Amino acid sequence: MDWSWFLHFLVAFVGGGATALVIIFAFSRWLGELWLGRLLEKEKAKYAEEMAKIKAGFDHELEHYRAQLDRSIFVTRAHFETEFTAMKATGFEPLPASDSSRWSESSQNLARDRSTTGSLVVICTRL
Repeated sequence: MDWSWFLHFLVAFVGGGATALVIIFAFSRWLGELWLGRLLEKEKAKYAEEMAKIKAGFDHELEHYRAQLDRSIFVTRAHFETEFTAMKATGFEPLPASDSSRWSESSQNLARDRSTTGSLVVICTRL
């Protein structure tokens, strides 16, 4: 019996099978990368939209806090201007930064003026 035909058949079958496996593997890899790319694009778009919503919420909250801060600054500035105008009307002159010799005299005048006007004035000292 001649076994050469069996050997040819076996080589062809194994070679053909290996080629088929390589082709199937390459096709499945290409198809997997294609699907993965599409899925990643969908996920990126979903997360980008979610991030945009979160950022918009933070921006809105930031604007709210800025508005509150601006209102507080305006109220504080108005209160300071009112107090400073009242102090000027009573004849109080603020000390220059270099003249601290008249500090006790000015603070006594301020205390006297405060007791007569009834307004609250906060004195800040230099350390």
